[in-house]
Amino acid sequence: MHWHGLYLCVVWASGDASLAGRSRLVPLFCRNFNTLPSKTNTMSSLYTTKIRQNADLVNAMSKCPFGEPVADCPFIPYYEMNNEREQVAQIEIIPQEKLDELRQFHRACMRELMKTRKANFLR
Repeated sequence: MHWHGLYLCVVWASGDASLAGRSRLVPLFCRNFNTLPSKTNTMSSLYTTKIRQNADLVNAMSKCPFGEPVADCPFIPYYEMNNEREQVAQIEIIPQEKLDELRQFHRACMRELMKTRKANFLR
């Protein structure tokens, strides 16, 4: 993960035969955090330490980067919320142990699906 101002970009190291066995960084997604939440908004702020520490889950909570999630995807209940702000706010509510489990699932799923599906990261 790399922070550029208030932008978060997550990259994936990928082996490539054309690079003679060296890894290259493939951008997975970038998220703009320059817009701070309204102070009049009654919902909890999305600019919290816990959300920043789990920023790699922001995209996974919002939408499947491959379009259609796998059948056993634990993120499906969050996708059904159809409200990105509420989806991301769940990071603040979910216990850290559960977030770590979601992260493990997401990373394993990404590794597998990158082999078979084309990603829709920036759509």
